[in-house]
Amino acid sequence: MSRLARSARPSASVPIQAPRNGWHSPLTLVLLAATAAGGLAFAVTETRGRYPLIEPRYLREPGFAGATLSATLAYLAVTGFLFVNSLYLQQVRGMSALASGVALLPSSLALLAAGPLAGRLTGRYGPRPVLVAASACLITAIAVLTQLTTTSPLPLLVGAYLLIGAAWGLLNPPLTNTAISAMPRDQAGVASAAVGASRQLGAVLGVAVMGSVLASRTQALLPDQPARRPPSLAQPAASAGHLASHASRTAFTMATHLSYAIGLAAAVAILIVVVITMRPASAGRGGTPPAPRHRRVDGSASPGSGRQTPPGPGASAPK
Repeated sequence: MSRLARSARPSASVPIQAPRNGWHSPLTLVLLAATAAGGLAFAVTETRGRYPLIEPRYLREPGFAGATLSATLAYLAVTGFLFVNSLYLQQVRGMSALASGVALLPSSLALLAAGPLAGRLTGRYGPRPVLVAASACLITAIAVLTQLTTTSPLPLLVGAYLLIGAAWGLLNPPLTNTAISAMPRDQAGVASAAVGASRQLGAVLGVAVMGSVLASRTQALLPDQPARRPPSLAQPAASAGHLASHASRTAFTMATHLSYAIGLAAAVAILIVVVITMRPASAGRGGTPPAPRHRRVDGSASPGSGRQTPPGPGASAPK
């Protein structure tokens, strides 16, 4: 599954390098073509190969498809937030890298508290209400961040950080639970790995897309003042330093609004996907929908219902 996440690296470099090189530059066009060709080759290989990473029929399971898509969108929003917010705290608020990390501690504490709670709530009520609550927390927090100013009060930021941490902690257990429950038991490892790869893909896209939008928007807001533009986002955030002029800080803060709008759209999409693809809690024991029965390559039924199917007359006895 890690091959799938690594295959996203060329596509991630497109939004990072395009603002500097131009969307019509030869390098950008080559990267776009390579991304399209790689995606097509991967799809053909997986659909026609004898031993695919994920059998195509599993992607038609609403629970599995919804969980992997939600994981990608969630990590896109949260990882993009971490990147953009770290730059905001350092370049606009003048914090050091250490102070920025300390300011984000409430998010980590909320994550630690929400993770175990999410597991218990998922077992009792099912993944759907937990994911709806997590989506609501994420939507509320990012909506607040889209209204940031250069002097937003610290309690407002801490409140948003708490909600994002709580949302992050509430998302992970039910997403993994839903993906595994939607697959046959002999494919549980594949389901878990697919969710993990989806998280990695979302993290790559979050930093690439939201960071690129931040850089492009900041430069667009200061077209006649190149000396006041912030350093390139390709540089480490710690070396970027504090923006000296008020105009640069204001432009950077306004640029974060567009980046956070992308994260907000991803959070809203999570809520929509959850409502459409997740079944109610009454579908199975403990709120978890029963795994569907699939047919194996040899024609026997997979043990998705918890009962082993006896081998056929031509099947060899297990050693």
